[in-house]
Amino acid sequence: MVQFSGIIVLPIVFLLVRFFSGEALFSSDTKTLSILLATQFVLHSTLFILCEVFKSKKFYDISRYLWVPFWLSFLYYSGGIYSQFIFILIFPILVSAADLNEKETRVMGIILALGLASLIFAIPTDELTKEIIVRHLVVTFLYAYIAYYVHRIVKDTLRHQYERELAERRLKELKDFNDIKEDFLKVAEHQLRTPLSGVRWALQTLKNNPSLGSDGLKLVADTSKKLDEAMSIVGEMLQTAEIDVKTLVIKGVTVDLEPLIKDIFEELRYLLEKNKVKINFKFEPNLAVKGDRKLLVSALTNVLDNAIRYSPEGSVTVNTNLNNRNVEIEIKDTGIGITSEDLPFVFERFHRGKEAVSIDPNESGIGLYVTKKIIELHNGGIYVSSKKGEGTTVKILLPKSS
Repeated sequence: MVQFSGIIVLPIVFLLVRFFSGEALFSSDTKTLSILLATQFVLHSTLFILCEVFKSKKFYDISRYLWVPFWLSFLYYSGGIYSQFIFILIFPILVSAADLNEKETRVMGIILALGLASLIFAIPTDELTKEIIVRHLVVTFLYAYIAYYVHRIVKDTLRHQYERELAERRLKELKDFNDIKEDFLKVAEHQLRTPLSGVRWALQTLKNNPSLGSDGLKLVADTSKKLDEAMSIVGEMLQTAEIDVKTLVIKGVTVDLEPLIKDIFEELRYLLEKNKVKINFKFEPNLAVKGDRKLLVSALTNVLDNAIRYSPEGSVTVNTNLNNRNVEIEIKDTGIGITSEDLPFVFERFHRGKEAVSIDPNESGIGLYVTKKIIELHNGGIYVSSKKGEGTTVKILLPKSS
């Protein structure tokens, strides 16, 4: 807009010089002023077009400096130090300042101040008086001060901008660090819960072994109590740390699903025996996905744990098959199901249905939230269908390993 306004202003001033020179208080040398205006119009318009066509700022910079000799020449031919148009020298400074270009603003101010000061030499020596010299020095000083003040504004603006960007960058670094900390706590919690649950199952088995004697049984009871405290701490980690699993980086390896799922059921055996749940498998052979084994174990453990936990004396069936280019894992239970009111919120953090709370009030309600994030991190999808009292079906789609 600044460049384009220059194209408009030059013809207007040209017309004023040609036809209203007297009324506009121009000098009598209208021919020279007209040639000067026409030349600047051609040069400026050409550079404007080149700048628009080639999208190069160098043409804009050239045009910026062409205006300096133009305005100084214009002042010279319109009255020199007596010209009523001296104020126009402020515009090149303002244009440079609008670009927030500290160097250009400083250089432009120095050049124009020196140029303005040199206009005194256009006055014949015999016409110079002390008053004229003092007056011109004051005008030049004021102009130089204004140019310096504009330069300081640009400099301070750039400094504030840098400080703001530095603060934003440090804030982002702190946020990234906080995210890493939260991710660590969450993943650590999910990695700790399964082995701790396995230890609990082993201790429950030992409690039913009369051969241990009273001392042995007391030791097992004390150990179970400490284990419960440890699992409580892990649960608190789960509740206090906010997770955004998409910030994690997966380690892509080929993961065979059949042994992975069987290993998870082995770790959850204590829960299967406690809830008297039967499991059924139907694995399509040689199905593998590419992903992070530990994260996939964490995600599938959450789903299978829920299926077993909320299907007392029922069954859990796991089917795997190839669905187009994706591997589909279907986990179907015969448990309590999910109400239609709760179903839209199953993947929300900390959400738990009333029926689930009544069966196990100590769970956190974050398992499916984390699972969904991990599956999405693997470019997959997870879907839940359920009816109250009729069980739940969870379908997980993961890209097949090539």
